Amino acid sequence: MPGIARVIFGILVLANGLGISGSHEISGSHEISGSHEISGSHEISGSHEISGNHEILGSHEISGSHEISGNHEILGNHEISGNHEILGSHEISGNHEILGSHEILGSHEISGNHEISGSHEISGNHEISGSHEISGSHEISGNHEISGNHEISGNHEISGSHEPSAPFTGLVPERPLLMEGSVPFPAPEVFGAETAKKIRTRYGIERILFIRRATFQSSHYYTDFIDGCRFFGTDLCVLDLETGKVTSLLPESMKRGIVNRCDLSFDAKKIVFDWKADNRSGFHLWEIGIDGSGLRQLTFPPEDESETVEKYLIFPRQTHWVRDPEQYPVKFGVYQRWTDDLHPAWLPDGGIVFVSTRCQHGILCDGSDVLSATVLYRLDPETGKMEKLTNSSVSEANPSLAEDGRIVYTRWEYVDKGGSCVKCLWSMKQDGTGSSEIYGNDIAMPPSMIHPRQIPGEPHLYAASGTPHCPQTGVGTLIRIDTRKNIRSVEAMEIITPETECLGEGDYRHPFVPQEIADQDPKFHKRGPCFADPFPLDGEKLLMTAMLDSRAFFYRPDGYGIYLFNGPSDYELLYRSAGTGSWMPQPVRARPVPPLNVSVRSPELARKTLHGQPLAHCIVTDIYSGLENVQRGEVKYIRINEQVPRPWSARRMWGEDFRNHPGVDDFDQQHAVVSGTHLGLRVQWGIVPVEEDGSASFYIPADRNIFFQALDANFQEVQRERTYVNYRPGETRACIGCHETPKEAVGSARKSLGQIQPMALTREPSMPGPQPGEESGARCVDFMKDVQPILDAKCVSCHDGDETRIIEGKTTKLDLRGIQTPFFTRSYENLLGFRCSRDTSYPVLTRPLEESLVGKVIREIHPKVGNAKYLPAKTLGSTTAPIVKRLRDGHFGAFLTREEMIRLTTWIDSNCQFYGTYWGAKNWRFKDLPNFRPTVSFEEAIGKEVPTNAVP
Repeated sequence: MPGIARVIFGILVLANGLGISGSHEISGSHEISGSHEISGSHEISGSHEISGNHEILGSHEISGSHEISGNHEILGNHEISGNHEILGSHEISGNHEILGSHEILGSHEISGNHEISGSHEISGNHEISGSHEISGSHEISGNHEISGNHEISGNHEISGSHEPSAPFTGLVPERPLLMEGSVPFPAPEVFGAETAKKIRTRYGIERILFIRRATFQSSHYYTDFIDGCRFFGTDLCVLDLETGKVTSLLPESMKRGIVNRCDLSFDAKKIVFDWKADNRSGFHLWEIGIDGSGLRQLTFPPEDESETVEKYLIFPRQTHWVRDPEQYPVKFGVYQRWTDDLHPAWLPDGGIVFVSTRCQHGILCDGSDVLSATVLYRLDPETGKMEKLTNSSVSEANPSLAEDGRIVYTRWEYVDKGGSCVKCLWSMKQDGTGSSEIYGNDIAMPPSMIHPRQIPGEPHLYAASGTPHCPQTGVGTLIRIDTRKNIRSVEAMEIITPETECLGEGDYRHPFVPQEIADQDPKFHKRGPCFADPFPLDGEKLLMTAMLDSRAFFYRPDGYGIYLFNGPSDYELLYRSAGTGSWMPQPVRARPVPPLNVSVRSPELARKTLHGQPLAHCIVTDIYSGLENVQRGEVKYIRINEQVPRPWSARRMWGEDFRNHPGVDDFDQQHAVVSGTHLGLRVQWGIVPVEEDGSASFYIPADRNIFFQALDANFQEVQRERTYVNYRPGETRACIGCHETPKEAVGSARKSLGQIQPMALTREPSMPGPQPGEESGARCVDFMKDVQPILDAKCVSCHDGDETRIIEGKTTKLDLRGIQTPFFTRSYENLLGFRCSRDTSYPVLTRPLEESLVGKVIREIHPKVGNAKYLPAKTLGSTTAPIVKRLRDGHFGAFLTREEMIRLTTWIDSNCQFYGTYWGAKNWRFKDLPNFRPTVSFEEAIGKEVPTNAVP
């Protein structure tokens, strides 16, 4: 065999076309089959079981007993020892010392200096370079090319052939890898000619556009661009349904990157798509003709991109793991906060709607401070001009166009709801006005509704993917939504792929699998079948991306193909790429251009401002419509609130060794603590009056996340809006009442034709103003400013933590002093009735949640998937709070003034927020820093720039 320098110690058996060059030292018993390319010097010892695709860079020492599954990119210096089972696709480079028992399967590129010993079974495609010393007993199969200086000794059996690598993940032997499923690994190319014929005959569709890439390895539905890009290699392709021929559209230089999502123009001539070149840059938008001509880039990084990345650098070492690779097969260290433009869709006027990180918002429940949100933007591709359409606090995704011209999209939000839900379906007009819920705002399961599309000719029907919150990679089950039914219930939703249901945080449930079989597999919930990307062809059939293998992991890189959905459990394979996935199928045919759907906006109104913010106009025709348990005349005011997005600039930049210990200044998943209950900062813009007939007309700040509270004569909350709306500058919009649905809106509008004009419309709109005792209606809600002074003056004389004090024959353990705890105060935690830290050195009078002194509160991650259902009036807030009832009656002579009572109830009605700002250090350990718990103005609290006194 050419290229073999020498064989020492043992019997070496070579089979098929193996090229080995250089000097090799291999000892032990080895069985090597396939085509191998190995170069360099390696020393390998131990017993190893490694399978899948791996990318490992740096110097590594590995020891211990490990079972690692998924796709891994390991960079830096590592010490790993023991028994390892590694599944996925990996690229390994650098200096590694690997000890233990390992089984390696899949496609691998290994370079650097390695010392490997023991017993190894290695199969798949491997490219190994560097200096290696290999000893022990090895069984190696697959396609390998070995070169460099190697000394090989022991018993070896090497067989295989030189076959070209399959695209993207590489060719591996015909043996069950990853899971013993129905689809071999890697997946071969398959064209379903009979399925294609059905589509051509019924719909006249001759070609299908799709994306070729491996499965994202994302931790959450919204983190494809953050931690999902593990396998590079991509293409935009057109499948000919008559011949099965696949035409590649991208130039070779772009095929080394990743295409995430794409959209075909209404005339079927142009494609807009997002593309990422490598793991050192973000996604940006591109355009190309359906024939592959006219390629051009549409969006570009800002001029200060490099400065922004350096400013917000979190992990200088790419080896920083913040997730358990067994539970979450991802790593955040490689992501930095560059600009990502994603999920484009064409608009009727030639514009493009997309989502982007240009808003520079962080995810509110991200204690590690590594996740970024995306919101909706509009692009003019000819001028490059962009307009931000929304200001959401957490991510938006997957815009598409409905037939009436509305933008349909996924919006994640949690205003007093479980933080892992709700990712529900919303719509807006093409200029961002008229935003409105479609479905899911109070539906907890599935937690994520993504990839929404209207069913053709059916304005009330939508198809979407239903997925878990995490860990997941944008796959799950498919759902069909009928908005003619009760959108406040699951009645309007049907799971149309019943093989799979979604769990909240914990992957999937497969109802058709007998429980005794599921119990035998501890990772059963991580397996397929899984579905994504529904593209309705009519009310019966749709194209979809799917993996039907019931034994493969949901994140299998090459598991997904294009299927025709004929009905539940009736799926036909149309096409599957070799060695990778096929995603987002779309017919290549012209479709009707939706109408231009925008609102008439008032430039004069847009020029008016409130605390620097342009204004919009809101009309409530009857606040009592849908308001249960409330008598007419009871509601006197509306309080206007905002959930403020957390800007990147609010990130923590203090404390010793911050970048290696990012969790020192977070509590309950919040990287910048605002409360013990909710995750997002809320501020108050003021109150406006409600007329006797229940109508109101008032100005509100535009481009903010606005939600309302209905108040009684005592300024106490009667009902709370547990969602928010983005109003655009100059927009005027009206709502019917507190619990409006599309049905109610239509019914009320018809009924109102014969009614007198609402009283509020007979006067000028109200400008939000202050409550009694407030200098301005626009203010921060702050426990230490608003509530602690009341407790000090009226309560602490008895409730000072002295358990020896006897009042009316009873001891009092309630401590309402403002003594600092790690993040809050003893008074705050005692009022809530639960401890807000892991520190047990101080007393807290814990109570069941229903016995809290502040009444019913919502803890947004207790549970994370829950607290989503609609709650009737007077369910939450100060009307349920025992402390309010006691103080209103003069509890042991502690009478509050009207102004003090309003401050107390306003705080309780804020869901008990502690801090009035994201800015500054919060942990008591940072009390000596200059930015410790700073006092900021209202304008600074809602701003994006760090206030001067909040800079360490």
